[in-house]
Amino acid sequence: MFAGERVRLRGLQESDIDDLAGMEVQAEAVRLRRQGPIWPGGRAEAEALYERTRTAAPDRISFAIEAIDDGRFVGHCVLATVSRTHRSAEIGIGLLEEDTGRGYGGEALRLLLEYAFAGMLLHRVHALVRADDERGIAAFTAAGLKLEARLREEALDLDGNRVDVLSVSVLHDEWREAVA
Repeated sequence: MFAGERVRLRGLQESDIDDLAGMEVQAEAVRLRRQGPIWPGGRAEAEALYERTRTAAPDRISFAIEAIDDGRFVGHCVLATVSRTHRSAEIGIGLLEEDTGRGYGGEALRLLLEYAFAGMLLHRVHALVRADDERGIAAFTAAGLKLEARLREEALDLDGNRVDVLSVSVLHDEWREAVA
């Protein structure tokens, strides 16, 4: 478990499934989803995510984000496509809509990056974020990730319009310099 001032990262628990399912159907989460066709995942997808965390998948490490003041589940974050060979991973985060704008996401990203770089000794962490996700871009930028590429018309919005996706990343030395 990793704790900051407002949030702690802990392993996902079975009691988180309903909250995870709720995240998948919230309007903003659905609007900003970048992978494949947009669909509400619901409980079945949340149960599958929870089950994947119970198996020792070396390429995916998931955490629940919990508010320290009241112990509530406020979101989920992940290191995915972890490559021990290349010492790299993709970072992802999602918050319940009612918990956005409170600094939870930024602190969770900082804790997850600390785990990735200081705990796992990774060299590079990257994320893909839709170009119309202003909140996500701001959070990744504040956590030290830098724009490295624009994937033109990579995603579809709810109206079927093409949207660019941004590739952002941070290297171990950049992270270490930022936190020093």
